[in-house]
Amino acid sequence: MKRKQIRLLILIVITLSLFTGGCKKNKNNDPVPTTKITISGRVLWGGTTEGVEQATVTLGALSTASKADGTFRFTAPAPIKGTLEINHAQCAETYSQYIDTSKSITLADVLLSRTIHVSTTGDDTAGNGSLTEPYKTVTKAFSLEGWKCVKLAAGTYGSGENFPIVLKEHDSLIGGSESTQIKHNSSIIKVEGSAVVIDGIQFRIASTAAQGSNCILIGPMDTTADAVISQCLIQGWSNGAGIYVGKNASLQISATNIYSNATGINFVGTAGKKLHVRNCKINQNAVGIKISSGYNAEVNLGDRDSDGKNDFRLNSSTAIHDSRNNDTGVIYAIGNIWSTIPPLSVTGPTKKTGNYLISAEKNIIIFSLKSNLEVTVLGQATGLEPKKYANVQVSVENTSQTTKATDSEGNASFTDLIAGEYTVGFKDLPPSVRVRDVSVQIIVDGVNQQTISFPDGQTLNEIKWEGPFTLQESTEHRITFHICFTPLI
Repeated sequence: MKRKQIRLLILIVITLSLFTGGCKKNKNNDPVPTTKITISGRVLWGGTTEGVEQATVTLGALSTASKADGTFRFTAPAPIKGTLEINHAQCAETYSQYIDTSKSITLADVLLSRTIHVSTTGDDTAGNGSLTEPYKTVTKAFSLEGWKCVKLAAGTYGSGENFPIVLKEHDSLIGGSESTQIKHNSSIIKVEGSAVVIDGIQFRIASTAAQGSNCILIGPMDTTADAVISQCLIQGWSNGAGIYVGKNASLQISATNIYSNATGINFVGTAGKKLHVRNCKINQNAVGIKISSGYNAEVNLGDRDSDGKNDFRLNSSTAIHDSRNNDTGVIYAIGNIWSTIPPLSVTGPTKKTGNYLISAEKNIIIFSLKSNLEVTVLGQATGLEPKKYANVQVSVENTSQTTKATDSEGNASFTDLIAGEYTVGFKDLPPSVRVRDVSVQIIVDGVNQQTISFPDGQTLNEIKWEGPFTLQESTEHRITFHICFTPLI
C-alpha cells in the first residue's frame, strides 16, 4: 500500500506541475496563472475606408499580416513592450508606434499613403501604378482616391496632362532625378489640402513666348492648405508668381531655385499661417518675395536661431515687397545674401538697433549686422620676403564706402558689415616708385580668387578689386592683397 500511495502522490505532483508550469508564483510560492492580453487594430489606405490587406505587422518577436479588411491582432503574455511597425509593398514609409501595456488595447486606425509610379513610357489604361507597370500621366495618378505618394521617373511631363493637377490632403509628388520636369504655359499644381509634399521636380514654362500666371497655387480661393517644397526649380512665370500662397495657407520651402518670374513667392497668409524659407535661390525675378498679408502671419526668412542662407540677389525691382495693410508683426530675414540693403520697396528708411537693422517706420523686418571683414595688404619685391604695409588706406564699398588705414601688421578690420556685394580696394601704397612685372593675388579666406596683372612702368599706388566680394550675414572673412613686383631702377 505504501508503494501505491507513493506512486499516486508522485503522479499528483507531476500533474500539478504540468498544470502550473511556466506560471509565476506569489510570496507564498503559490502559482499565479499568466495573463494574456490582446493588441488589435486596423490598417486603412489614408483618406478612404479601404482596408490594407497583407500589411506586415510586427511587434518585437511577434509578427502577423493584416486581413482583407485591414484588421490585425496579437495575443501574448502581459506586459507587452516594444515598437509596433507596419509596412506594405505599396507604401514607401514604415509606420511605427511604441507599445507599453499590461492590458488589452485596440489601437486607433493606422493610415498609410499609397505609392504610385509614373513614367513617360507608362500606360494610363494598361498600367496599375506599380514600379513595373507605371501610369503615363501625373493626372492619372492623382485621380485615384486617398492619400498618394506619386513618384515620377526621369523625363519631361506635360503632354496628355489635365492642368492644374490637384494635390489634396497628405498627397506627395516626388521626382526621380534632376531631369524630372513638368512643363506647361499656365498653372501646373493646385494644393487643396494639408500635409502636402513636393520634392525634386523642375517646373518650367513650356514656351518662352508664354506669360504664365502662377505655377504652384497653395490654397487658392481661400482653401485651407499647407505644403512643404524642397529641391525644386520654378522658372519662367513672367506674368505671375512662381508660388502663390493663399489667405488660409502656409508654405515651408527649402533648397529650391526660383528664377525669372514676375514674383518669386506671393504670400497672402493671415494670422496663424506661416512662410518659412531656407537655403533657396530666389534670383532674377522682378520681385523676390511679396508679402501681401495684413493680418499678422509669421514670415521667417531666417531668424536668430537659424540663418536663412537664402540668396535674394538680382531681382530687378526688389528682393522683398512689403504691401501689408498694418504695422503688426515682424518679418525676420537674418543670414541671407542681398544685392542691396535694405532689400525693401515700401518700408522706408532703416535704423540700427544693437547688432540688427530694422525698419525705422515700422517694426517689420530685421537683418543681422554681425559680419566682420579683415583686409591685409602685403608687398613683395622680387627676391625679397613679403612686407606688411602699414598706413595703407583700405576701402570697402556697398551702398556706402568705409575706409580704414592698415596697422603695423598690414591689417584693417571692418565690423558690423551688412551682407551683400562689396568692392574692396586700397591706395597710398609705400613706396610710390615705378615698378614692372606687377601682379596682385587676391586671396579670400585662404583661396586665391583672382590674379590681376598691371602694365610695366606704372606707379603702384592704388588698386581696386570689383570682384565682387559677397559678404554673408553672421560671418567672418579675410581678404589678402599680395602684391608682387620688380622695382624699376
